[in-house]
Amino acid sequence: MMATTATGNCFEAALDYLLMHYDASLVLVHGIVSGQQRLTGRRFCHAWCERGDIVYDYSNGRQIVMPREVYYRIGQIKHDQCCFYTQQQARACCLHHETYGPWDERYLDHD
Repeated sequence: MMATTATGNCFEAALDYLLMHYDASLVLVHGIVSGQQRLTGRRFCHAWCERGDIVYDYSNGRQIVMPREVYYRIGQIKHDQCCFYTQQQARACCLHHETYGPWDERYLDHD
C-alpha cells in the first residue's frame, strides 16, 4: 500500500515547534505512520519532533508528548524509514523546497 500525505498541519506544526523550542538535541522527523480513528487503515507521511526518547506532536491542535517507543508502536513507525533533520537542516530544506514538508521524495504522494 502506497503512503499518502494526509491533510492537516503536521509539517508546519512540527517545524514551528523545532524553531521555537530549539536546542541541539531536538530534531524534526518525517516518517510514514498508520492512521488512527478516522484514518485507520491508511498509511501517510507525518511530521513530529523528538528530543532524546520523547516525541512532541502538536499537529491539528493536539498536544502529544510521549515516549518514542510508544508513539512508534501506536503509529507502526519504522525508525529506518524516517528522515531526521536538525534545525539548520530543516531551515535549509524549507527554504530550498518552499514548503514545510515533506522534503524527501520517498514521502511525496504517488497516487
